[in-house]
Amino acid sequence: MALPAVVKHLVNDRLQRIPGYTGYVNDIDIHLWRGAYSLHGFGILRKNGGMLEPFFPAKHVDFSLAWRELWRRKIVSAVHIDHGQLNFVKGPSAEQSQTDLDHRWQDVIQDIFPIDIARLEITDGLLRYVDTTREPHVNVFVTHVRATAIGLRNRPGEAQSGEFPAEITVEGDSLGAGKLKLFLAAEPLAIEPHFHLSLKLDNVNLPALNQSLRAYANVDVGRGTFRLVAEMAGRDGGFQGYVKPFFEDLDF
Repeated sequence: MALPAVVKHLVNDRLQRIPGYTGYVNDIDIHLWRGAYSLHGFGILRKNGGMLEPFFPAKHVDFSLAWRELWRRKIVSAVHIDHGQLNFVKGPSAEQSQTDLDHRWQDVIQDIFPIDIARLEITDGLLRYVDTTREPHVNVFVTHVRATAIGLRNRPGEAQSGEFPAEITVEGDSLGAGKLKLFLAAEPLAIEPHFHLSLKLDNVNLPALNQSLRAYANVDVGRGTFRLVAEMAGRDGGFQGYVKPFFEDLDF
């Protein structure tokens, strides 16, 4: 009966010790029968001077054992995140910015659930990018994010076959009623980025992006739609790929 309170204390203590960040969880449920526990009201906040800015809040995060893998003598986990939000910010200085993910997050995940992640699912998520160095400020986002990741590892383990042990698929609705599809194959524990990415963005209504277009290009769009396809690969500190944008029925 005391276990949820003990786990909640330990998780909150670990989240509050992330360099440059802090975190919290409001409630925890323990599900012993399926080897799982759930975090309710979870959040990671970035410290910006005396301010706290949301970096990764989520309504629910569920960690559980992947029982199917136990038959293969592997102890791995499945993670489900509901209503998770990931916020990236570009500010006037590095201290006021959060534009990437670093290896400190692997340490945090390993501490609060120290089992290799075999599968990650995200439902009804949100991905947001804010640039406060531009005027007007840029605020673009993807809503209703649906994502699945397999082959993830949060700590070194047994060698896995294939160049890219992890695969990630993402779908969502962009600003301007566009449809986003992304596929990423990667080696999560590589010291240098090692991945292959393909991306497609369809049927974006350009007038909905006017705030960002004014900020970056001093352009105001009266009508038009936008599509984009892209592919990129990274290995040994180098990158190669292409980005192809398409504009239709454009008036600006």
